[in-house]
Amino acid sequence: RFAAVVIASISIAGQIAASAKTVEYNWTLKPRRASAKDPSLSPDCNLNRLMLLVNDQLPGPSIEADVGDTVKVNINNESPTESIALHFH
Repeated sequence: RFAAVVIASISIAGQIAASAKTVEYNWTLKPRRASAKDPSLSPDCNLNRLMLLVNDQLPGPSIEADVGDTVKVNINNESPTESIALHFH
């Protein structure tokens, strides 16, 4: 029984590896000031807030990938600083 579990696990891992792909995204990070023309950019109604948006979207774009895939995100940084940290949920 133990051998069957190990073989099944290896088989599944092999299937994941065989179907794995690289999913690539190109993002542009740039500042934008919330204005009365687009109040949805500032949910707390602070219309003078400078934000850094990805592809001019709030919330930012989704990443879609399957288990075993490699995700590559290319960032074009148009922000006023080079010191940027991104995190993903």
